[in-house]
Amino acid sequence: MGILSKLVKLHGTVFVGGTGLTFYYYPELRSNPGQVGHAMVRGARTGYTGAMMARDYLSAKEITSETHEVASKRLYDCMCKNSGTYIKLG
Repeated sequence: MGILSKLVKLHGTVFVGGTGLTFYYYPELRSNPGQVGHAMVRGARTGYTGAMMARDYLSAKEITSETHEVASKRLYDCMCKNSGTYIKLG
């Protein structure tokens, strides 16, 4: 079994388990599951962006200003799409 399939299974397990635990420990969210859905989308987008940035740096033969520029553009786009608190953190 390759490392990618292991990562996908691990991510899926954490995703499903985290969602279940969130609904269990915070019953007030059960009345508004859309709020949890939006948070999950933002979290997934952030994780994907982090993975893509890591791939950019790991696959680069030499880390140059162009590599940094691509990574910063990815991060900026993620922060803008996630809005709210992410803008303040960015």
